[in-house]
Order: sequence, then C-alpha cells, then structure tokens
Amino acid sequence: MKNILYLILTLSVFACSEKISEIDKIKNQISHIHDVEAMPKMSNLVKIAGQLKKVKQQLQGIEGNETIVKEISSGVSLLEAAEGEMMEWMREYSPTAEGLPNGVKKIDYFKKEQAKIERVKKNMLTSMEQGEKLLKKYMPEM
Repeated sequence: MKNILYLILTLSVFACSEKISEIDKIKNQISHIHDVEAMPKMSNLVKIAGQLKKVKQQLQGIEGNETIVKEISSGVSLLEAAEGEMMEWMREYSPTAEGLPNGVKKIDYFKKEQAKIERVKKNMLTSMEQGEKLLKKYMPEM
C-alpha cells in the first residue's frame, strides 16, 4: 500500500513540474515575441505614422487630393490602432498570472496571452508595411 501511495505521489509531482515547465516555455515565447520581435519596432511604427501625418497635412485642402488624404488617414489609423493594441496588451498582461478568476488555469491564461501578443505583432507589421507603401507612393524621395 505504501508503494502505491509513493508511486501516486511521485507521478503527481512529476505531472505538476511538467505543467510548470510548459507554462515557463509559453511565458518565454511571450517574452521573446514582445521583447525581440514586436517592441523594438514600435519607434519605427510611430515614425511612419508621423511621416504619414505630415504628408496628409501637406495634401489636405488641395482640390483633388481627397481620396489620397482618406487613404493616408486610413494608414495612420491602422498604425495608431496597432500601437494602441500593444499599449493595452502591456497594461493588461500579468507575467505572474496573479488574480485570475476562479476556474481559470494559468496554462490557459498564458496560451491566450501568447495568441494576443502574436496578433499584436502581426497587426504592427501589417500596418507598418501598409504605411511604408503609402510613404513610397506619396513621398517618392524616401
């Protein structure tokens, strides 16, 4: 009987440590996406948005540029939305997962946060690509 209890205890400890390492692996991926793949690009995202705003300002009020101004405004909106998503994610993310509602498992929380930061990164890259295309189109000297 003692052997069975010892075996059950050993297996449950092993199962818990495996879960913890899976959580750590996901947390490391989240940190990598944020710290290495996304956040370093924020200054460039803001720079592109600023350049587009200047172009828009130069073109506003000139007859015949309404469509161009709308296109640029749309690009700026995408960039600002991507920046806002990053700021919101950083405000809401809890690396310790403290204060989770009852029934929410840490592993599920971190998987959800990983999906969120991947979406934020994708939106950043997409909006920056669109913004750069607009700059090349309307600021050919770039």
